[in-house]
Amino acid sequence: MKRVRGHSTVATAGLALVVLLTWVGPVAAQGCPPEIVFVGFPGEVEANGMMSYAYLSFKNQDGDVAQVRIEIAAGLAGELQIAPGWVFDPGMTGKTSGTVEFTVATTGAGAFILRVTLVDAAGNLSAPKNISFTAVGGQENAPPVARFRMSPSSVEVGDMVTFDASSSSDPDGPLSALGWDFGDGCSASGQRASHVYHSTGTYIATLTVTDSNGASDRVSQSIRVTSFDINDPIKNATREEFTSSKLAVEWNWIRESRDLWQLVPEAGVLHLRTHPGGLLLDSNNARNLLLRRAPVGDFVIEIGLTFTPEGNFQIAGAIVYLDDDHYTMVGRGYCDQESIFSDCIGNAIYFDCEEGGRYGHDVFASALPAGREYFRLARSGTVFAAYYSCDREMWSLVGTRSIDSLVGEGTQVGIVALGDSGTESVTAVFDYFQVVADP
Repeated sequence: MKRVRGHSTVATAGLALVVLLTWVGPVAAQGCPPEIVFVGFPGEVEANGMMSYAYLSFKNQDGDVAQVRIEIAAGLAGELQIAPGWVFDPGMTGKTSGTVEFTVATTGAGAFILRVTLVDAAGNLSAPKNISFTAVGGQENAPPVARFRMSPSSVEVGDMVTFDASSSSDPDGPLSALGWDFGDGCSASGQRASHVYHSTGTYIATLTVTDSNGASDRVSQSIRVTSFDINDPIKNATREEFTSSKLAVEWNWIRESRDLWQLVPEAGVLHLRTHPGGLLLDSNNARNLLLRRAPVGDFVIEIGLTFTPEGNFQIAGAIVYLDDDHYTMVGRGYCDQESIFSDCIGNAIYFDCEEGGRYGHDVFASALPAGREYFRLARSGTVFAAYYSCDREMWSLVGTRSIDSLVGEGTQVGIVALGDSGTESVTAVFDYFQVVADP
């Protein structure tokens, strides 16, 4: 048998049989990757912005080196300048070996590591080589300083808290990024931010600032978020005790009927008699709503009341009122019309509201009154909460309602006594009315 490169011939007596075999060696479909043989650069340079030459030697049997890639593995990239660039074409097409030069300059002192990789026209990468050096002298990057203030200092649920980082600084120049973490899973960016906490608790708000060289600093402050405690004594209240023969000028009447109310100054009380009329849905004929302007923002109103309703839909209590279709009130009432309201339970505490024709109420079962009772309506944002107490020390929540329409201009607060047309008039005795703004 005679061997020929790439072929094999087999001969037999009287018959020639030729078999052609082709052999393909293990050559990669994308060609051979380049190889960096050596890299050279001084181990120490001046951090003065002056260029220092670096070079690398390579081998590439395909002669198609197309790109040099330089990455930073240690140090701050913002303090380095690479020429002709971090990625460039070395101009070595057609060469199977050679030397590539580039320059490196730094303005910051410190230790640096550059990672150099060659890429050929087919996308093959060489094994990377590192260039390690130390820059000395010059001016080291000074890190930024994070500072912020927040307001208000006392925070309740629903309050808007503002955060201001304008006192943060960087000795080397302007800050490139400011980030906020409010401690409740929410975040923001920028020199100033605002945030609302929706639950009570202690939160850690953190500011992180970063300079143009990537250095950063952070600072944190704790924030205690509380809620209004209805059992806390109300301070600095505006209080009307009905000890004068005339009402204060702040009061005004809606549909006054003079024969249905009376001041008794010697006893320090105001008598309001129930009457045929109401506010429920389309009735809108209630008389003697005694009102005054509501505070701007959050508030609490409180009344002392002695009242024993005897007929259906009689109620007396405290009210927050915009008009006949937008109000909420809490007080002692009577309802036995289960066919209309399934939760009517007779003589009880009722928390009613109406907004644009939509009516709702909550019921609080309590012992029949043995004398004076106390009621509060507290506003926090758009939420109104009603409370009841028999001793003015411990308060029980009757219910809460979110009523957007009662937080704007024109809202009033006051007292009311209503009754059904089929029942006899009953007198509600109000001992006092008080209101406190921003409790």
